[in-house]
Amino acid sequence: MACMLASCNSDVPGTEDMGPGAELSFTTYEPTRASETPAFDRFAVYGDIKYQTENAQAPIVLFDKTIVEYKNDIWSYEDTQYWVPDREHSFVAITPESILNAGSNTRYLNSRLTYEYSIPATGGNLSSNSDIDDIMVATHRRFFKKIDVTTSPLDTKINLKFTHILSQINFTPAFTDNHLGSDDYILFHKLEFSGVSTKALIDILPATMQSNNQTDDMVLDITSQQRGTITLPFTTPVKVENNAINVNLFADNGSILMLPLNFEADSEAKITFYYTVNGEDLMKQVSIPLNNQKWESGRSYTYKFIIDRTGLKWENCEINPWNRVTGAEITVD
Repeated sequence: MACMLASCNSDVPGTEDMGPGAELSFTTYEPTRASETPAFDRFAVYGDIKYQTENAQAPIVLFDKTIVEYKNDIWSYEDTQYWVPDREHSFVAITPESILNAGSNTRYLNSRLTYEYSIPATGGNLSSNSDIDDIMVATHRRFFKKIDVTTSPLDTKINLKFTHILSQINFTPAFTDNHLGSDDYILFHKLEFSGVSTKALIDILPATMQSNNQTDDMVLDITSQQRGTITLPFTTPVKVENNAINVNLFADNGSILMLPLNFEADSEAKITFYYTVNGEDLMKQVSIPLNNQKWESGRSYTYKFIIDRTGLKWENCEINPWNRVTGAEITVD
């Protein structure tokens, strides 16, 4: 997102002394090698301005859930806004903006966006791992100086760096039983998360500027977490053959997204897997305890384990950052 802001908007009070600036505009998105389109085609942006010394006075809101869309190779929105010289500007962008309508308690105050989010499960049940949207946010805070002949066009741009809010969870089980033949197999029918966060209050604030006159850092808080059980049945049971080869439980190396959470040492939270052997009716189950573990925003967790005659044998949990998707003016980490 490139923000080029000009002389102050006449709707902004107390700015009669402002000089000319630059109009807010959006440059053409340059796709990555992996895709010819942006990772998303719309987001909502919030933004406000203030004097740096006026800490007691509420900032003036310039953007209030303004929808920005990718059309005809450019990002555009209605009602042009402007940089206000010699003011501190703060921005919070979020996608998909639909999640702001799903919950309650959404508010933007003093550069801070707060909203309530619930895992979209009906009666604790998900129909698919794709039911949960990948929520991404970006922030920017900048003290914008009055434009003069030395000002570079790059100085009027904001490169929004989007980051994932949720945690990405993957499972790659294997099956081995030397008492059975190579044609034998198990079928996974469903997963059950118990003691996990199902609802929380998410708070996003651009970080305070340090030595520079701008920052993309943010302060992210996820509080008021409610815990419960979430069940995910597989529409088609996932087959794992008796060959000790790990299989991804989600098609196309997919995953399920969950609210970040720190699990206490005495937590009884766990992930339970329900499966049958060779298509028999008897449903078996094994569990992975989650005590002393941590799910963080923007991290990917892959649980690797083996099921044999004695039950589940833990292998490891790989923890990685999500893959980076970049563009010229919009970046997703």
